Formats: sequence, C-alpha cells, structure tokens
Amino acid sequence: MNKVYVAWSIMLITLAIGLSGCFSSDVHRLPTESRQISSNTLNLKEHWRKTQIRIKGFSYDNLHLWVISGRVVYVQGSSNGPVDQLQVLDAASGDLLWRLPEERMGIGQVTVDTKRVYFMADFIIRAHELNDGRRLWQSQEMPPHRTYSLWSNGEKVYAGDLTKGVTYHFDANTGSPLDSDLSATSDGFVLSAQFPQFDLHISDNALQAVDRATYKSLWTTNVTSMGSSWRVPVLVEDVLLVGFWDRVIAIDSRTGQVIWRNQDIPFASNFAVMNGYLYALDYNARLVKLDIKTGQEKGYIQFTPARTNVSEKSYSVAADRQMLFVSFSDSQELIALGP
Repeated sequence: MNKVYVAWSIMLITLAIGLSGCFSSDVHRLPTESRQISSNTLNLKEHWRKTQIRIKGFSYDNLHLWVISGRVVYVQGSSNGPVDQLQVLDAASGDLLWRLPEERMGIGQVTVDTKRVYFMADFIIRAHELNDGRRLWQSQEMPPHRTYSLWSNGEKVYAGDLTKGVTYHFDANTGSPLDSDLSATSDGFVLSAQFPQFDLHISDNALQAVDRATYKSLWTTNVTSMGSSWRVPVLVEDVLLVGFWDRVIAIDSRTGQVIWRNQDIPFASNFAVMNGYLYALDYNARLVKLDIKTGQEKGYIQFTPARTNVSEKSYSVAADRQMLFVSFSDSQELIALGP
C-alpha cells in the first residue's frame, strides 16, 4: 500500500482568504444546468449527489471540501450576504449528519483531522467533534485584521499569521495556547509543509527541503513563476506533489528533481490522491486520473456541460478510501463517485 502524507501546511496561500468573512461571489448566482456523466473510462459510478450545495471557496484557493473518516465537511455559503454554515455529511450515503448555526459574519479558514473539525470565526478558533458536531473548545481571540491559515496534525492545531509570518500552536484536545514561532526565514523562504523526514520551504520561485533532525538543506529546486497560490502538498512514497494555480509539479523528494508537470492538462480544481493516482478536474469538466510517478493520463470521466469558469466559479475534488467527491459551484452540486 502506498504511504500518502498530506502535509500540515503552513503558508499555503496569500490570497485574501483570511478571516474577514470573505466568500465567493458565485453563491449569489443561479446555478447552471445539472452536471451529468457523458463518458466514463474509470471504474467509478455515481453513488449520490446533493443539489443546492453552495460550497464557500475561491477559484484558486486551497481546500474548501474535506473528506475524512467517512465524513464530508464543507462550508455552505449564502446568497444573502456573509452568512456561512458548516455542514457535515455521511460520505457513504450523503445524509446530513450535523450542521452548526449560521455564522452571520462568515467563517474563515477550516481544517479537519480524524477526530475534530476546526474553523475560525471572528478571529477565534472553534473545535467541534467530527462525528456529532459537539463543541469541544474555543481559543482565545487571535490578533485581528490578519490573514490566517489553519491546519492540524491531530495533536496540535496551528494558526499561521500570513501577515506577520508567525505560527501559533494550540493543544488540539483542549485549545490551550502552547507557543509560537517564526515561519519565515532570512533568505526569503517560508515554511510551507511538514513531513516525517523533512520540512518543505517555498519562495516565489523555488522549493527547498530541510532535514527535520539536522536543519540542513537537502535540496533546492527552482520553479519558474510559481507565485504564492499554493495547495496542500502531498507526499506519496518518494513523490512530492506540489500544486499552485492550475499546475502540479511532481518532485523526487530524495533529490529535488522534477519528474513531471501537468503542462498539457491544466487543472480547474485542486487535486486529490487515491490508491496511487492523482485526480483533478480539467478545464473541459473532465475528472482525469493521472499516474503519480509518470504524470500520464490513465482515464477520465467526462461531465456535461463540458466547460468550467475558474475566473468566477470554484471546483473541488476530494478522496476517501475508495470514494471520490466532486463539487461544481456553477451547478451547485456535490457528486459522490465510487466502485
């Protein structure tokens, strides 16, 4: 079985995805026609779909759909201003398991682990039990008027202040503040992700792996025009997958050598990993399956209408065990696919 490590990402994105109640403008618009499967070369079929799903998110922001431990987590946006509601579905059936009262000022960053859901509202981190939504704790108020990222490794919750380059640590069980540290380095690199053997640092045009035990640089790889819109890096055995904008770079984590890029298939969504393959939506509304080691296409599902609009709409892909989940903000649908 492939070992897949999803990074506890720190400085993922510097777009305005902070905690000011921002939400995607597509929640105000009527949905387009329903998405249907027109052709399919994958061993997957539709299990269920939810309609009138207005998942909050931006076209190129990091994650706004999470699937973990048999639960689907997302923030339902509103067509009536900055009103958000966190909702959790059963991944097998699509049934609504629980939802929180609406947040009138909106919800900022969200993250999940196998036990809890965390989100920020009014610059306060709140933790809820993943299975039943029971509130567990809320943190002290964070410094306001900042842009934050949020992630958890199950033991600690990290809030990265993207404005000041400081990362705050909290006990994931209690919410008690622990410590903080600087996430930016003097040479312009920012700590982006942590894996068992190395930390991943990024700058505007390079990636750098740093040994976690010795703090020595293992390799530095230059990448042209990366900008700062990063997605959660994923490590599958020795292949490091790093996404930004509509691109993915596959890197040998031992040497830093670039293995492949998706030059011919730009993505309209984030990417998800399942059973050693990468899945993402392309600009023609195809859910494509790529070999992680080579980048070669191994199949697809074609949805109709065969178009996407990433300048105004957001598209998401998530995976859990043998199931894939695809959300289309233009048709306001969430579709579950499986064997």
